[in-house]
Amino acid sequence: MLDGMAARRRLTGSGSPAGSVTALVGLALGVGACFAPTPRDGLPCGPEKSCPLDLVCRLDGTCGASELDADPPGIDAAVIDATAVDATVVDAAFPRRCAGRVDLFDDFDQPGAGAGIAIESAVGLTISEHDSLLDVEFAAQVDDNHYGGYATTAETPTADLCVVVRVNQLPNFPAIAYLKLRSVFGLVGSITEAEFLAFNNELYLRTLVGADATNHDIVPVDLAEHGYWRLRMSGGDVIWETSSDGVDFFELKRATVTLPSKVQARVGAGTQMQAMGAGNALFDELTVGTE
Repeated sequence: MLDGMAARRRLTGSGSPAGSVTALVGLALGVGACFAPTPRDGLPCGPEKSCPLDLVCRLDGTCGASELDADPPGIDAAVIDATAVDATVVDAAFPRRCAGRVDLFDDFDQPGAGAGIAIESAVGLTISEHDSLLDVEFAAQVDDNHYGGYATTAETPTADLCVVVRVNQLPNFPAIAYLKLRSVFGLVGSITEAEFLAFNNELYLRTLVGADATNHDIVPVDLAEHGYWRLRMSGGDVIWETSSDGVDFFELKRATVTLPSKVQARVGAGTQMQAMGAGNALFDELTVGTE
């Protein structure tokens, strides 16, 4: 920094153009030496160690830019921040399911998971995209506690969060299908989540805090009436809503639940008990955004 100050003194005391250039170069070098940025990408993080404000804690336990900040081409897992990015392609094809910003949209029209999406799978479950659908296919027999589907790869801020999916087909009893907001970190028994869970022709509006599961309501499930599931956060409340057409949503329940400041959105299917002949769960039009 002394070199920079000396350069400044030479700049103010010299009328020579060459002296001015030399002084500016010296000043730049001096300031750069004093204020060189500290590398932050890749810093370790976890439940006890957060990242700088403009970074997120990724699934590998390191800090980095949100993978939802990229703007991949096409409509598959597209539209990043609809207030700043032209979203007319999606808006022309699909009604806006979340009133505010759209962080991720996937209509499953291309093979493989889109940008910002990770595949979760287990033995006996096959996860694929075909016919513009996300398919969770069960083997003839699947053991208990096996789950598969898609999860957002980056943590999403919980405040005013809105997550929507279209459910085209539910698996056969005793398999389940779900849409959930879930804490990223935590050992078994300490996970926090809010979810729709379809089981045995009923739709459970459910939260899990640690080992305590609460069914806030249970309604008969009819995909003609409940074909779209929407989870919203508003003022500390979780709101469960469904729709028959993806346009008009009706509130089924709301409950005050303390979720972490950032969560993952997950959609998929699985087994809470051994399942035989469970068939397939089919989903479409996943939206992650804000209200």
